[in-house]
Amino acid sequence: MGGIFLAGIVLLSGLSLYEAKAPIQTYYVGYQYVFENPEVALGAVAFFVVVSQIKINVTNAYAGSLAWSNFFSRLTHSHLGRVVWMVFNPTSSSKIKKDLYSGL
Repeated sequence: MGGIFLAGIVLLSGLSLYEAKAPIQTYYVGYQYVFENPEVALGAVAFFVVVSQIKINVTNAYAGSLAWSNFFSRLTHSHLGRVVWMVFNPTSSSKIKKDLYSGL
């Protein structure tokens, strides 16, 4: 609901539909109503986006570690612990992403 509301505000402010789909643009327009200074609004947006991305990445790393732990415990009937997989998961996924982006 909040995303639709912010996208509507972006469209009403005169920006395009493409810009209304960009999260940074929607939050920036929304925070301009909260803060009078545009630099403060941009700082709040940057902080919000960085915190959100960190939260998403930590959640994905934890979920990945659970998946690796479950897979190998069923395969080997032993349990190494999630800490091992918390280190292994970002390392393996970063190598995968590097290979994916090199193809572009």
